Amino acid sequence: MLVADGFAGRLDESPYFGNYERWMLPWKLAVGEVDGEPAVVIMRLEGASWRPYSVVRLDFVGENNVHIRDYAHCPWMIPAAGSLIVADPFNLSRDVSSATQ
Repeated sequence: MLVADGFAGRLDESPYFGNYERWMLPWKLAVGEVDGEPAVVIMRLEGASWRPYSVVRLDFVGENNVHIRDYAHCPWMIPAAGSLIVADPFNLSRDVSSATQ
Protein backbone atom coordinates (compact mmCIF):
# COMPACT_ATOMS: atom_id res chain seq x y z
CA MET A 1 0.00 0.00 0.00
CA LEU A 2 1.32 3.45 -0.89
CA VAL A 3 -0.30 6.49 0.68
CA ALA A 4 0.79 9.76 -0.82
CA ASP A 5 -0.54 13.27 -1.13
CA GLY A 6 0.18 13.36 -4.85
CA PHE A 7 2.58 16.28 -4.57
CA ALA A 8 5.08 16.56 -7.41
CA GLY A 9 7.77 19.20 -7.23
CA ARG A 10 10.61 20.50 -5.12
CA LEU A 11 10.73 19.19 -1.55
CA ASP A 12 11.15 22.69 -0.12
CA GLU A 13 7.84 23.65 -1.75
CA SER A 14 5.91 20.64 -0.45
CA PRO A 15 3.56 20.57 2.55
CA TYR A 16 5.45 17.54 3.93
CA PHE A 17 7.33 19.20 6.80
CA GLY A 18 4.19 20.89 8.12
CA ASN A 19 3.01 17.47 9.27
CA TYR A 20 5.84 17.26 11.78
CA GLU A 21 5.41 20.88 12.79
CA ARG A 22 1.87 20.10 13.97
CA TRP A 23 2.91 17.22 16.25
CA MET A 24 2.13 18.08 19.85
CA LEU A 25 4.55 15.58 21.46
CA PRO A 26 8.31 16.18 21.76
CA TRP A 27 10.28 14.45 18.98
CA LYS A 28 13.78 14.34 17.53
CA LEU A 29 15.50 12.70 14.58
CA ALA A 30 18.48 10.38 14.68
CA VAL A 31 20.55 8.65 12.02
CA GLY A 32 20.05 4.92 12.13
CA GLU A 33 19.70 1.62 10.39
CA VAL A 34 16.63 -0.63 10.18
CA ASP A 35 17.08 -4.20 8.99
CA GLY A 36 20.46 -3.27 7.51
CA GLU A 37 19.11 -0.30 5.54
CA PRO A 38 20.02 3.33 6.33
CA ALA A 39 17.14 5.27 7.84
CA VAL A 40 16.19 8.34 9.80
CA VAL A 41 14.77 7.25 13.15
CA ILE A 42 12.01 9.36 14.67
CA MET A 43 12.52 9.49 18.43
CA ARG A 44 9.76 10.38 20.89
CA LEU A 45 10.12 11.33 24.53
CA GLU A 46 8.64 8.68 26.84
CA GLY A 47 8.99 9.73 30.45
CA ALA A 48 12.58 10.88 30.74
CA SER A 49 13.94 8.79 27.83
CA TRP A 50 14.03 9.19 24.07
CA ARG A 51 12.71 6.03 22.39
CA PRO A 52 12.53 5.01 18.71
CA TYR A 53 9.01 5.67 17.47
CA SER A 54 9.16 5.22 13.72
CA VAL A 55 11.40 5.48 10.67
CA VAL A 56 11.80 7.48 7.49
CA ARG A 57 13.62 5.96 4.54
CA LEU A 58 15.19 8.17 1.90
CA ASP A 59 16.04 6.91 -1.58
CA PHE A 60 18.68 8.69 -3.63
CA VAL A 61 19.78 8.58 -7.23
CA GLY A 62 23.15 10.25 -7.24
CA GLU A 63 22.75 13.33 -5.06
CA ASN A 64 18.99 13.63 -5.67
CA ASN A 65 16.38 12.38 -3.24
CA VAL A 66 13.79 10.56 -5.33
CA HIS A 67 11.56 9.02 -2.62
CA ILE A 68 10.68 9.65 0.99
CA ARG A 69 9.04 6.73 2.75
CA ASP A 70 7.72 8.04 6.02
CA TYR A 71 6.32 5.44 8.41
CA ALA A 72 5.32 7.87 11.18
CA HIS A 73 1.73 6.62 11.01
CA CYS A 74 2.77 2.97 11.14
CA PRO A 75 3.45 2.23 14.81
CA TRP A 76 4.12 -1.43 13.99
CA MET A 77 7.34 -0.62 12.05
CA ILE A 78 9.74 -0.52 15.02
CA PRO A 79 8.43 -3.70 16.72
CA ALA A 80 8.42 -5.52 13.36
CA ALA A 81 12.05 -4.65 12.56
CA GLY A 82 14.53 -7.49 12.78
CA SER A 83 17.29 -5.07 13.76
CA LEU A 84 17.42 -1.42 14.75
CA ILE A 85 20.53 0.69 15.28
CA VAL A 86 20.29 4.30 16.40
CA ALA A 87 23.54 6.25 16.02
CA ASP A 88 24.53 8.10 19.19
CA PRO A 89 21.08 8.07 20.82
CA PHE A 90 22.33 9.99 23.87
CA ASN A 91 23.55 12.94 21.84
CA LEU A 92 20.10 14.15 20.81
CA SER A 93 20.58 17.66 22.11
CA ARG A 94 18.71 19.64 19.47
CA ASP A 95 14.98 19.65 20.18
CA VAL A 96 12.93 20.18 17.03
CA SER A 97 9.57 19.98 18.75
CA SER A 98 7.48 23.07 19.20
CA ALA A 99 5.72 21.33 22.11
CA THR A 100 8.73 21.82 24.40
CA GLN A 101 9.50 25.43 23.54
